[in-house]
Amino acid sequence: MTAEFAFVEVTREKAVEISRAIAAAGRAWHIHALHPGCRFNPRPEGHCFVVEDTDAAETYCAFSDQPFTKECHELVQLLHGNSILNSDCSTGDAKDQPIVKSAAEAFAKGEKWHHHMMKPGCVLSPLPSHYVITLEREGSDEVETRTSDLPLDDTLREIELLYFKQYD
Repeated sequence: MTAEFAFVEVTREKAVEISRAIAAAGRAWHIHALHPGCRFNPRPEGHCFVVEDTDAAETYCAFSDQPFTKECHELVQLLHGNSILNSDCSTGDAKDQPIVKSAAEAFAKGEKWHHHMMKPGCVLSPLPSHYVITLEREGSDEVETRTSDLPLDDTLREIELLYFKQYD
């Protein structure tokens, strides 16, 4: 399955520049790092970096054969605040949630995996009025999902910490 959504193709550098500009303007926005084979990736043979300017209803995509880890590390903190990657800020409440346990299991096994945090209005979201976190594990057709009417800060923090630990 390949996702279909309208986007403007930009370079890697332009995607970061756009993200910073949207944040500086105070508009609603978020990002996605879509890995090869990801069910949401419009070009699943490579990596895709998505910037959604929710307020302007614009979506930008950059494509590469290399992951967008460095860009995501910077921009996830710009988007959610520096505490998102600070384990000292974790309450520990989310560690027992099935989606967090699954991410921890995949990490411990050395499996390739990634996740998506979809805010209300996200072009990828199956429930566009909710906050949705999905987890995709390589080699599995199953996608684990957690939804809420409220931001999923602790759940996201636990998953982001594990995600970036894969690349240390």
